[in-house]
Amino acid sequence: MAAFGIIAKIIEIIYGIIKAIAIAIYYFYVHILPFLIKYIGIPMFLLGCAISGGFAISFLFIIIGGFALYSMYIKKLWNISPPIVKKPKTQQQ
Repeated sequence: MAAFGIIAKIIEIIYGIIKAIAIAIYYFYVHILPFLIKYIGIPMFLLGCAISGGFAISFLFIIIGGFALYSMYIKKLWNISPPIVKKPKTQQQ
């Protein structure tokens, strides 16, 4: 009978540990995780979207500005008259 009492105590201790872990998991999922998602996760997501949008807009601005500068450079090249090559004088007799 003493062995049964020891086994019952061990099972009771294991049950208590499992119950404590279950309560901790429940508390985490019901109280802590929604708080983290609501007050930290959503603002971080929105700020990340704003920052990535800013990077995208600045990248497009650089591309459009570079294209505009390049096109102005090409227009200036077209306006330059080609150099006149002088023909060498031939000796006339």
